[in-house]
Amino acid sequence: HCQPVVKYKMNDLLQIKMSACECGSKHLAIEKIIGRDDDVLIINHIKVYPDLVTRKIAMHTDSFQKYTITQMSSNELQIEIDCPEKKWIDTKNIFESVLNNLFNELGIKEVEYQFYNKPIHSPGNKIRKIKRLNYENKHTCD
Repeated sequence: HCQPVVKYKMNDLLQIKMSACECGSKHLAIEKIIGRDDDVLIINHIKVYPDLVTRKIAMHTDSFQKYTITQMSSNELQIEIDCPEKKWIDTKNIFESVLNNLFNELGIKEVEYQFYNKPIHSPGNKIRKIKRLNYENKHTCD
């Protein structure tokens, strides 16, 4: 049995279920929650979803405790990595290589990075690995 999810003015990204519900309901159903719109990077008018970024990073390294990637402007990312000092340079280089390869695959050029090795604390809150600051009044991607 199901219960509707009702939210008002939320920016969740949802995947709609394409097949009919087993219960016979004709209403739209949610297949899964993809993420939040403000967690999507928008670089050169191309959306880069956080799951894609986090999977690519996870496939190449686990030498960090936590990390955050914040889009500061249309082509600038601030990357904070919590890792041991002895692994910092290698970890930073892996992150940069992974991001460059991903963006090249997507046709995105000229992204600037600011890297920091620092502890990441978020007491009581889930850490958002990827977030986009509201550096313009409104983002539109058609």
